[in-house]
Parts: sequence; structure tokens; C-alpha cells
Amino acid sequence: MLRRMSFFPSLMAWTAGATVAAAPVTTTDYVREAMAQEQAIAQCTSFVQLQQTVEIDRAGQPKPGQELRVIRRFTGAGSEQKIFIVSAQKGGQDVTQQMREMPVRKTDTQQYRSPFELTSRPLYMFVRSDSDPTRPVQLAFRPSYGHRRDKGLFDGVATLDRATGRILEWTAQLVNPPTLVSLAQVHVVYGARVGSVDAPSLAEVDLEGGFLFIRRQGRMKMEFSEYVCPEAMPKEVPPAVSTPVTAPPPDASAVASERGT
Repeated sequence: MLRRMSFFPSLMAWTAGATVAAAPVTTTDYVREAMAQEQAIAQCTSFVQLQQTVEIDRAGQPKPGQELRVIRRFTGAGSEQKIFIVSAQKGGQDVTQQMREMPVRKTDTQQYRSPFELTSRPLYMFVRSDSDPTRPVQLAFRPSYGHRRDKGLFDGVATLDRATGRILEWTAQLVNPPTLVSLAQVHVVYGARVGSVDAPSLAEVDLEGGFLFIRRQGRMKMEFSEYVCPEAMPKEVPPAVSTPVTAPPPDASAVASERGT
């Protein structure tokens, strides 16, 4: 009886561990969960990007006639991804065909890679910078010592959900901006819920640069929607079909005996 009673607590503990994932605790746990989220996003097969780009004057106002609005549809995943320009306008004029005829190049979101991509792990150092246990976790990141001069790497802070480790948003500056660019700051918000994945819904990029006394400032805003992520959707379980119960065949000996009687 005592052996049987000791069995039930262990069974309950095993069941709880098998059905509920442990909450992240260490910095490594949070980085691992964030990278798993980026891996799941990379499996999405389609999404739409609305990009709006403006040049800012010294007063902080958009320069007239310089606004660019482009809608792109991304299809495929990984190296098979393709970009189709749905529509484009510059200064109120339709430039869709002109942009379609231009060579396909990486978009701004593809140039600015997330620090939580799987290939970025050896490039960065991550440090917990939060102190309030009631608020989301703050992870500071910067290039590791061996990659401080690499291009395309960031120095910034990410906000993660404390219970799950999901990325909520991150803000950072490029450590080594391109030529003639003095400042490149990126802010990404993960607000698009697709199945079990939180995907980016908004990305904002502020750029400053110039040459000698000529200074220029630009701002880009990119909104993401219409995600198609088959791997992130819950699997449909086919309904159970009950098999009709058929009566067993009559016993031949019993039938013969009844006829004889």
C-alpha cells in the first residue's frame, strides 16, 4: 500500500513536467527561446511588406515629392525566397513598372539582421540588464570582441516576455554604419501573432549621414501583414469515426438443429 501511495506523487510530477514547458531562467535560456522564435519565423512561406520612406529636412518635416511607398510580397523561405513588387509610388506618381524592372536586391529588413538569428549567436554577447521581476526581461546585446569591426552588427537592447522568452521588441544602432552614414537606428516590434509564433509587425529605421556640410536625414517605416506560416499553425486532428457494429454470422450448427426440430 505504501509503495502504491508513493507512486502517485511521482506520476503527477512526471505528468506536469511532460505537459508544461519550464520557464526560462538564465540568460542562455532566454537567448535560446528567442532564437527558436526567429527560426520559426524564417519558416513562414509568405508575407506582405508595406514600406514608406521619407527624407527629413532640418525642421524634422518630410520633404515634399520625396516620399516613396512600396508594397512587396515575399514568397518562399530561406534561399528560395522571392520578392514581387505589388505597387510603388514616389511623390504621388506610380513607379511600379520602373521598380519591377530594376535588379532585385536585398530590402532594408533583409540588410538589418536580427541579433537572435541562429547564425548570429557567435557574433554577439548577451547580458541581462533588468531588475524588476514584474516587468519583461531586458537583454542588452553587442558584438563580441572578435567581431567588433564586422559590418551589419548592432549594439542595443531587446525586450523579452519573462514567462516564455518570446521577443517583444528590440532597438539598436549599427556599430559600423555604411559609408557616408553616421547613424542607423532600428526598432522592431513583434506584434503579429501567427499560430504559435509572434512575427514582426513593424520595423522603423532612422538614418543620418552626409558629406562635409551636406547633411541628410531619412526615415523608413515598414509594416508586415498577411503571414502564411504552415509550420506554426496547430495541427488538425481528424475526427474519430465510429465503426458500425455488425452482428456476428449465425452459427451453422444452431440453424441446422432448428430446422431438424
